[in-house]
Amino acid sequence: DRCCYWNLRTINLLIRGRCEVEGLESFIISKEVRRSQENGLTLLHLVVIQGNVEKVKFLLSQEANMDIQLVCGYTPLIVAVQKRSPEICSVLIEHSVDVNMADKDSCSPLHFAAQNGDDRIVRLLLDHQAQADSQEREGWTPLHLADPNSDLERKQKNHQTPLHFAVEKGKFRVVQYLLNSGASVSCLDENHYSALHMAAVKGKYLIGEKLIKYRANVDLRTDKGWTPLTPGLF
Repeated sequence: DRCCYWNLRTINLLIRGRCEVEGLESFIISKEVRRSQENGLTLLHLVVIQGNVEKVKFLLSQEANMDIQLVCGYTPLIVAVQKRSPEICSVLIEHSVDVNMADKDSCSPLHFAAQNGDDRIVRLLLDHQAQADSQEREGWTPLHLADPNSDLERKQKNHQTPLHFAVEKGKFRVVQYLLNSGASVSCLDENHYSALHMAAVKGKYLIGEKLIKYRANVDLRTDKGWTPLTPGLF
């Protein structure tokens, strides 16, 4: 909008003029650099979207908030990852941005980089302490998003697979995708719960039917001897 346009023009003038106009720099710092709109959008988000490294550096030199989030949770780093700009990612990281700050769906910058197949940014994030085993809200790690078919049976510390997580969250389409991709319905977690047990416990009837169609074993027992059909699991 007009306000944002004026702000970006001012940044250009300040960069070219090296902020030589007395009082103007302090005005911009106090009134514009730290300002955000109702959706959380800031000048830093805007210049990252533009892909202009010099503008990003200038705003960071004026102590712009690097970790401020949009309503959806996107930080400037997540935006840079989505724009596939390793140069801007490097600049933000050099200024100690939080490389693990996630969006509203718990997707970290590494999740987005992996999903985009952007090896350069993935390596950059991993070299700066990005958590490779972080999970978004459906339990998917960056590895799963990089190639959902690469390790369908990869287990977390509690031995749960992506299928367990998808069932627990009631994500029918994700469950269907995993099953179509060859995910095993027989994997057990640390309590010997299968995906079908999980569906029974959570009352996910449609998902349970789908698992049975994919030959989920209704006789598998948990460490307490329960089968998915044990009364009280539903």
